[in-house]
Order: sequence, then structure tokens, then C-alpha cells
Amino acid sequence: MRIRLKQFDNLKLSLGCGKKDEADFLIDVPDLSEFVGLDERDLGQEIVWKVGGIPLPDESCLYVWCAHFLEHFDETEILEVMDEIWRVLKKGCLLEIRVPDQSSPCSIMPYHKQIMHKNYFDIFRDPGLTDYGHKLWTIEKVEMYSTVRGNDLKIIMKRG
Repeated sequence: MRIRLKQFDNLKLSLGCGKKDEADFLIDVPDLSEFVGLDERDLGQEIVWKVGGIPLPDESCLYVWCAHFLEHFDETEILEVMDEIWRVLKKGCLLEIRVPDQSSPCSIMPYHKQIMHKNYFDIFRDPGLTDYGHKLWTIEKVEMYSTVRGNDLKIIMKRG
């Protein structure tokens, strides 16, 4: 585990950042050079940490980028990760998720624990979720687009 940061506030976080060239198939990608990277593999990024909690203070992030990461978790783990993202994200700030759509050949890779579709994240805006201690999100945008690997989903969510 390692954390190399000069500040712990107003961050843009790339969760599960991977290698810089691993996401070369994505389109409409933000400038990731402005982002703090977090991954369990040591690839030279700022934070090397196995997810089980994001090692940042509450409301320390302005934006969270999460590309091809959530499909590696089961349903219970995804709820926990989403709650952690909600915790570190400032109120009113955005989470951008990219995952393979269920129609993509990528969606059935053996290390993917979830097959996702355009309505998968609707549960996060259901008020009943709070009965189980989870946080509510607003879904700002859901769109599907084609990549060289197949169809991907882009979901933008806002923390309340």
C-alpha cells in the first residue's frame, strides 16, 4: 500500500486507473493527467490500495472516473464501492462510470463478476435503498456507444 499525495482535497480520482494505455479504446475521455490514480497494482500511480475503502477523507473529490472497474465486483461489493465513492465525492459532484454493456463480448470475460445493462444503475436512485443503509444518487446520463471491444455504457451520476 502506498499514498503519494501533496493534498487531500479537491481531487479528481481515477478509481481502478490501470495503465495509462489500457483505456485507449474508450472515447470522450477526460484529461486523466489531472486525476489522482488508485489501483491495487503498482503502476506508478499516486495510490496503491486494494479496494475495501478508499483511503481519502470524506468529500475530498470533485470528480470520480471509474472506467472498466465495477464489473469486477459482485452485487454486494458494488454497493460497498458505490457508498465509498459517495463518501469521498463532494455534494453535487459527479461520478462517471464506463462498463461493457451486456451485448458486448467483453461483458462475459471470466474475471467480470457482473454483466451490466443500461438500467443496472437505476437501483441507486431508489429511495428504498436507504432502508439498507446505502446512499442515493441522481442519474444524469446513460448512453451506449461502440468501441473496438464492443458496446460500452457511459453512466454519469451525481451525489446528493
